[in-house]
Amino acid sequence: MLPDHFAQLNEAIESQCDKELQNARIYRNRIIEANRLLVEREHKFSLQNAKNLLKNLMD
Repeated sequence: MLPDHFAQLNEAIESQCDKELQNARIYRNRIIEANRLLVEREHKFSLQNAKNLLKNLMD
């Protein structure tokens, strides 16, 4: 068994690691969502450009 102060230190370290892991997951999810939105916007922009090009060709 670890001496009490080492056990407390270990608990504090584990708690901090859990918090950091939770924050990393939150940031990862934000990045994933931002990338999804970016891809969606790029797709819409590409579709609009294609429509404009087709319209210009038809004129």
